[in-house]
Amino acid sequence: MPNHVLVAPERRTFEGPSVFLAGGITNSPRWQDDVINHLTATLDGIIIFNPRRPNDFGDVTVEYERQVIWELDHIFAADLVLFWFPAAECRITRIEFGLVVGHNKPVVVGADPQFVNYHYLTLLTQRYNLPLYDQFDALLAATQAWFTT
Repeated sequence: MPNHVLVAPERRTFEGPSVFLAGGITNSPRWQDDVINHLTATLDGIIIFNPRRPNDFGDVTVEYERQVIWELDHIFAADLVLFWFPAAECRITRIEFGLVVGHNKPVVVGADPQFVNYHYLTLLTQRYNLPLYDQFDALLAATQAWFTT
């Protein structure tokens, strides 16, 4: 079965296991592209929910609200939420992380050691017995393993 990548604000229904790519967008590298390339090369039949649009939109209220609603709908629809905290502020991602962990959703969590709140994230993941991957490749391997076991 082929993989499907659903990019915000697109809405379609697919059958199969799914992952939501949660993490830095503003002032962050396009890390989501690397995750998509890795997962589509190594797994078959998964749905990837990507909140990062090909082109960022301006601060248009209607589009912003549409984006937030899309993200909330798909983050809770996903079977797994992959979090990557790059070396940036990631204010929204921190909120999403709290929501997801508070709802006991399956997660894999990674952070660049230069992430501005890395120490806090380390303590938080320890508190919830979640591995914290400080290497992007290790996060990808953990995600792949989640889908294959």
